[in-house]
Amino acid sequence: MSDVQLAPAPDGFKWVYNRLDRKYAQTFDGISEEFKPHEHRMLRQAAAEFLAERSCVKEDPFDPSNNLFALVAQGDPNFDVELPQEALGIERLDRSAGDYVLRPSKDGIKTTAQATAVRSTGPDVVRGQKPAITVA
Repeated sequence: MSDVQLAPAPDGFKWVYNRLDRKYAQTFDGISEEFKPHEHRMLRQAAAEFLAERSCVKEDPFDPSNNLFALVAQGDPNFDVELPQEALGIERLDRSAGDYVLRPSKDGIKTTAQATAVRSTGPDVVRGQKPAITVA
């Protein structure tokens, strides 16, 4: 628990706390907010609530009350309570490769999404071809 004394937030504003011991970034209304580890920041109430509600870092699909959030707004029972890395568990996805596993890259070039023309067999055949997203 943090020993930081926060000034009361004025009307229309709320304090937000980053519970993680690492940076956390999220976007609201086109503005990226990057929080330092265990940082308190005063934001507009709409931004604070939006960011906190969408900062889920560990989800329990069977019991949403067990979901863990990186950001919490003032008034939340977990405000000022740190979230240790151990609580998040291990990372199960290897993000170091950045490659599509079903169709790996050729010659060391990572795969990317691209639009590919696909011939329609349905009612769109009159219009010709429709674009589709594939992995190259």
